[in-house]
Amino acid sequence: MRFLIDCCLDKEGNQKITNPKPVVAHSLRMGFDLLRQGYDVDIVIGAVLHDVEEDAGVSIKEIEKNFGKKVAKTVEVVEYPCGERKIFGYL
Repeated sequence: MRFLIDCCLDKEGNQKITNPKPVVAHSLRMGFDLLRQGYDVDIVIGAVLHDVEEDAGVSIKEIEKNFGKKVAKTVEVVEYPCGERKIFGYL
């Protein structure tokens, strides 16, 4: 959660990215929803970080370095390359 917050909020708690939705609340809600449904912890972490690459400019390599390949792959498959999802649906 700290990684998500550091990437998306400034020191005053204001969103520092241009996405109009409340990214931190949205991302945490996604993670908690999946956790409640019994998903693997790496999938849950990937869900929490799913907007970090797209909206905060954090590279997939940096996510992999900090959280491992499975989390990085989860983030990668739900990002918007050229405005389109790589997979159908939304975690």
